[in-house]
Amino acid sequence: MKEINRLFLILVAGLILGSCDEGGLAGSPQIHLKVEEGGAALTVSWYNVVGADRYQLWIDEVKVYDGTDTSYYLTIPARKIKTVAIGGTESTTDEVDISAVTDTVEELYERDGEGVSALGFTGDGEFVLYALSDTAKDDNFSLYLDDFRPDTTNPDSIRMVSPDFNAFGEPFNEKKTLFARWGPDSLVAPDTLSYQNNYSPVLKKDSVYALWLDTDHNGWEEGHSYDYFVKVKVLAEPDSTGKITFQYWFQKIGGLRWVLEPKEEED
Repeated sequence: MKEINRLFLILVAGLILGSCDEGGLAGSPQIHLKVEEGGAALTVSWYNVVGADRYQLWIDEVKVYDGTDTSYYLTIPARKIKTVAIGGTESTTDEVDISAVTDTVEELYERDGEGVSALGFTGDGEFVLYALSDTAKDDNFSLYLDDFRPDTTNPDSIRMVSPDFNAFGEPFNEKKTLFARWGPDSLVAPDTLSYQNNYSPVLKKDSVYALWLDTDHNGWEEGHSYDYFVKVKVLAEPDSTGKITFQYWFQKIGGLRWVLEPKEEED
């Protein structure tokens, strides 16, 4: 029996070696991303594939590298990253989409307005609306709306507010959201020195803001795997009911400040 097992292993090894000699590739060049330069760059690395002679890196359908290295330093904001392992006439690929998740929040209200006032983002970039009084779920809040005038609603004074700040009571949770204005035509959120604590500027139609979601409440230097950057554009003037309508773009990769709209698929 031992002799049979030994012969079987030799046969299997021969088949594997034979497939490599014929140009077979053992796997795909799986992509790993590391955030660099305070969220402004990425090191793109990929697995070394047995049987591969060389690798290609494609950024937004443009080939930027062809060679034997297994990493590349990327400083230009991008949407899609693809690696290709090539061995003989065969190839395998891996691809990641790092464009922002986008959606529209049609009805979020100032805390004394006529509807729900709190919003929570998930790690996948989706949003959930909450009543500010829902203490069972207040750990999920990422922001809420307030005009800092109790028992009334002033549409000219409404701001987004971090849930770790409450002008009229205890904080709702320990998550910290910081705010800044978004630069004209920028594809990158402001650096972490540009944000203000507690609340945003007053919300105005067509104004664009940056949100830094410091979900683990530890700043930047202590780790940023769970820090997310969001672009927000107010779509309509706040009305007398306290309603705000806005579109957002959420970067799912923790620490990355690139926020690019998804590319529309061609018909």
